[in-house]
Amino acid sequence: MEQKNNEMEMINDEEIKTAGQPFVRLISLAAQKFISEIANDALQHCKTRGANQNTKSKGKDRRYTLTMEDLIPAVAEYGIVVKKPHYFV
Repeated sequence: MEQKNNEMEMINDEEIKTAGQPFVRLISLAAQKFISEIANDALQHCKTRGANQNTKSKGKDRRYTLTMEDLIPAVAEYGIVVKKPHYFV
């Protein structure tokens, strides 16, 4: 307990601010990578679902829309359960 108090006395506000900046950058980079992976997985689900459907526009300019049908299986791979709100059902 005494050692813990000594450590707290040694840390001042400036050290916390400078030590916090790299930590915030690391967390934001991890969050960005996580969201990017989910979006990429949802895009792959959309493409496989779209491959089964016969659509008119099959060129390079094909646009995709992120839907809950694609997002639910993408986030389920990471253990996140998403349900549609009852007013969208």
